[in-house]
Amino acid sequence: MAPVSTDNLRGEEVDVVLEAAYFFGGPAADLPVNWSVFEEPFRLDVPGPYLEYGDSGDFLYVDIGPFFGGGGQGNFLISGEGKTDENGNLRITLPADLLKDVEAGSRIVNIEASVSDLSNFPVASRTSITFHAAETYVGIGVDNYILRAGDEVEVELQSVDWDGEPEPGRNVVVTFYRREWEPARTTDFGMYYTQWEAVDTEIASQRVRTGLDGAGVASFTPAEGGTYLVVAEVDDGSGRKNLSSTLLWVTDSRFVNWRLDPRERRMDLVPDAQEYRPGDTAEILVQSPFTDPVNAWVTIERGDLIEQRVITLNGSSELITLPIDPLYAPNVFVSVTAIKGVTPDNEANRFADIRLGITELVVSPEQLALDVKLTPQDEQLMPGETAVYDIQVTDHNGSPVQADVSLALVDLAVLTLKEDNALPILEAFYARQPYRSQVGSGLFISGEGLEPEIPLEGGGLGGGGGDFAPETALDRAAGDEDDDVRRDFPDTAFWEASIITDVNGKATVDIPLPDTLTTWRLSSKAVTEASLVGQNSVDIVTSLPLLIRPVTPRFMTVGDTLQIGAIVNNNTGAEIEARVELESEGLNPESHSIYRVAVPANGQTLINWDVSVPDVAFVDLTFRVEGGGFSDATKPSFGEGPDNQIPVYRYSAEDIVATSGVLDEAGRRVEAILLPEGVDTRQGSVNVQLSPSLAAGLLDALTETNEREINPNCAYGIADQLLSNAVMAQAITVLELDEPDLLKSLNDRVETAVPQLINLQKQDGGWGWCYSENSQPFLTTHVLYALTQADEAGYAVSETAIGRAGGYLFSQLESPESVRENWEVNRQIFMLYVLSVTGQAEPGLLSAYFDEHRVLMDPYAKALLAMAMDNAGASPNAMQTLIADLNDASNLSATGAHWQDANRDYANLSSDIRGTAVVINALTRLDAGNELLPQAVRWLMVARNGRAWPTTHESVWSIQALAMWMVNTGELDANYDYGLNVNLESVTNGSFSRDNVATTQEVEIPVAGLLLDDVNFVDVERGAGNGRLYYSMALDSFIDASMVTAVNRGISVQRTYYDADCNPEREQCQPIDQINAGEQVRVELSITVPQNLLYAVIEDPIPAGAEAVDPGLETSSTALAPGTQRTDVEYRYGYWGWWYFNRIEFRDDRVVFLSEFLPAGTYQYTYFLNTTIPGTYQVRPTFAKEEFFPEVNGRSDGLLFTIVE
Repeated sequence: MAPVSTDNLRGEEVDVVLEAAYFFGGPAADLPVNWSVFEEPFRLDVPGPYLEYGDSGDFLYVDIGPFFGGGGQGNFLISGEGKTDENGNLRITLPADLLKDVEAGSRIVNIEASVSDLSNFPVASRTSITFHAAETYVGIGVDNYILRAGDEVEVELQSVDWDGEPEPGRNVVVTFYRREWEPARTTDFGMYYTQWEAVDTEIASQRVRTGLDGAGVASFTPAEGGTYLVVAEVDDGSGRKNLSSTLLWVTDSRFVNWRLDPRERRMDLVPDAQEYRPGDTAEILVQSPFTDPVNAWVTIERGDLIEQRVITLNGSSELITLPIDPLYAPNVFVSVTAIKGVTPDNEANRFADIRLGITELVVSPEQLALDVKLTPQDEQLMPGETAVYDIQVTDHNGSPVQADVSLALVDLAVLTLKEDNALPILEAFYARQPYRSQVGSGLFISGEGLEPEIPLEGGGLGGGGGDFAPETALDRAAGDEDDDVRRDFPDTAFWEASIITDVNGKATVDIPLPDTLTTWRLSSKAVTEASLVGQNSVDIVTSLPLLIRPVTPRFMTVGDTLQIGAIVNNNTGAEIEARVELESEGLNPESHSIYRVAVPANGQTLINWDVSVPDVAFVDLTFRVEGGGFSDATKPSFGEGPDNQIPVYRYSAEDIVATSGVLDEAGRRVEAILLPEGVDTRQGSVNVQLSPSLAAGLLDALTETNEREINPNCAYGIADQLLSNAVMAQAITVLELDEPDLLKSLNDRVETAVPQLINLQKQDGGWGWCYSENSQPFLTTHVLYALTQADEAGYAVSETAIGRAGGYLFSQLESPESVRENWEVNRQIFMLYVLSVTGQAEPGLLSAYFDEHRVLMDPYAKALLAMAMDNAGASPNAMQTLIADLNDASNLSATGAHWQDANRDYANLSSDIRGTAVVINALTRLDAGNELLPQAVRWLMVARNGRAWPTTHESVWSIQALAMWMVNTGELDANYDYGLNVNLESVTNGSFSRDNVATTQEVEIPVAGLLLDDVNFVDVERGAGNGRLYYSMALDSFIDASMVTAVNRGISVQRTYYDADCNPEREQCQPIDQINAGEQVRVELSITVPQNLLYAVIEDPIPAGAEAVDPGLETSSTALAPGTQRTDVEYRYGYWGWWYFNRIEFRDDRVVFLSEFLPAGTYQYTYFLNTTIPGTYQVRPTFAKEEFFPEVNGRSDGLLFTIVE
């Protein structure tokens, strides 16, 4: 988008030209456009030193308090719609009265437009226009902003046009004010702060007419020190005016009452320029509040201390002179700490005082920049051809230099989605550094001599809550299919970290191009041995004369009926009669597969095929076009596998019910299964595992744990798998099990997980919940424990990482006197135990908790304390007492022995399963002959939910405990026959012996083979002989989602679709179940939780023919930004509801919400869908759960939604 004129007077009509084009070349013609217009204030920026344009001196000053300020895209003005012409253009006219109701002054007008092509997928773009209040601006400044009382001040004036060029002969009124400040203590959100009111007293005024060069001078002589404001107002000759202002600071031998807040212990330092170059000399005004001479400590620093000295401040207007060294680039900080001593005989000086002033000196790093030129030998190519680029690197003087250059060839369509997350290399190397020092003194927080402030009730504010490059086209070339179908669509076609130019700064690189039709951007970054840096980029286009673009959903659902489409683009100057074909495997076609169409010159045509989706796992599609002597064939640009197959989901609610058990001796166990109403007999099964030993059972559990999907950004999931894999690898080695392939797999997983965790470690040494910026004590303890177990198993783990994590945990330890709650005691014991594993035991603290809080500890905490005391070499008496407590606290039943928490310890993710596993671990280690152990092992194995335990967290602790018990007991003896019968018919039978003691017999019984309206009996039989038979059984059934109603198991979930054009703040909106393609849907999710949730996950599937609008993408309209609110309470100052969601992910088939902590309440989340592909779609229910306690969950109803052509 580009305005016909980027600069205009207020009140003028302006046209904006939108140009839509395809990345593969050619205009995007005859497409619908929606546009909106916003406005915000403008200030002219004219390059050059000294002069200020605009109200830099805050002549119109308003103190808005500490919590509010500007932001956003501006105020909405108007909106409209249109259509691109044959060249892909649209002219949008902004009327002359656009700003008639907007406050005076120059304004920026922001125009946003979104264009949808034949695929109905919108792409947004933005541009801006400046509407000036007058044709002339005036710049205002002085050679030195720090002056002396009694000296004449000359103020330079410069009248300029909108481009910053001199505008001669303009009348300027210059007014001089003395500015004083009146402070008042006030409150906002229950917090005290100082509010300042500016009091400006006019001192003098002059009229100046600028000369032929636009320059002018005004002057005045300040009689006394202080802050002065100079305001210049220029007339452009037509009665229109613009205003600029600047501040001056005037020093005085007499005391000057600067703007200082005695409660904040600060003073201002004012440099005489905004930016310096090496060789300049800076003068810094110290605005001291002290009337008598005081000593001051001056530092120059940037991370490290560069220079320091002690000076005497003889008055309130001392000047410090500082030569600018080249090493100061890009910035340094100057701090002055002034200390006033006590004069006992002086009533006015009874208290010591301190003031700290800090200012930044910005120094240009331009001499450190490289100039990198990239020149393609061809700018237009076809897919599969080779692009050749010439590289030339020079320094800031234009001299060639040898440099190390990295190159990345990336699809520009991808780069337009988000701004580059890497800083420009010059800024990355030489960015202005933040101030990192801390100056400490009790005087900073002393309240001596100040009026007391009584804290207010309530108030306060809430806060806001790739390691490897992709493979290149060259890497993939060897494995490409030998046909004419385009299927290789990488985001990154080429990546090379290091290309060394020769002594003349030159290099050449050849890059094979993949199958994508797009604009490819080659980006470079260069660095020399002397750390000179630079970067550049250049574009090329890959296209075809005749091409075909698939229009498909990213997934499908069984039972959907929809239109699969393809857009044929003719990039030639003549009409083409084309043959278009869809080859599909996995779809039921409901129309012809071949069409013949006329594609206009430099135009496009959309072809649709009506299809329905049967019960398949994937759909394989190939689109072909030929005509006019040209052809193209392609797979979809996204999907799974080398052919980009489209995944197919089932419109059903998966329902898994599982049980398990143990046969210690010859006998049988019968389990009854009644299939649920509405079960889908085409899918689902009963899966039975028969294991002759703990080894076999644990290997099954480990396999399922490793198969569970984990987020690579979530440390807890990585730690879970690391802990179980490291422990099992160690057990396999100790027991000398013949499992070389499994052991290699475990080693690979451990060696991958360890660096992943270390990369996620935060600066304070801890780890946090997924995308949270803050470390969390419990998760840090768990991750550190996993790393220590990997270390003990012989894997390489960074001692530095372990030490840093230990340091974080030490900072989180509390004395027993400060801990009162049961969960707090449990957590402190867990932390102390893991610290003892790292060799950092705290015997005194362990004994103190034993003495003071033993009664508050849950059984698992007592088990951890006993092991920690053993690690610390504590007295055996205390450990024996704790073991006795565990014996007394056991719960015996027909299924074995287990331990329960007094109350559910949600804060520490504990459960009876995890707690029992920890106790087994402790007893195995400290009291191996305990009679409860075999019964506890039995209970834990029976507690499995199929092959593993209900959550990954429980599985991990159970695997560790049982592996240690297995190592200790050597339970690897089996010698008996087994059998499995279903409804009196034999399914399988055989024998277990020492030869197959680590092997599980798995049987899958299809749901189709079971009785639908009667009870099914599964009979597990075990013959005489040594050993135990562990079995697990899981019914994995699918119920037609149309028969599944909403369920509330601790979370209530409701989902409603509305037309996005309906504004709920202005009218009553009605739910919809259909909408026209190309229009937007507003999705409202209502989540009600009666109790606080830890680590909540909400997944909302979307229709296959729609895409969720990700507000974080540059191509998304800002008008479709999502929102969160809490609807069960009202807040006086508004509500920052979004902070409860740490992460919101917009995926291909769903939107996922992650919350580290979700307080009890009702929440409404709103987001938007773009509807792109006509069809009738089955939308799976929204599902919410508590990550570590999945029995707390809820789901909404399913939905049948239609997108109308």
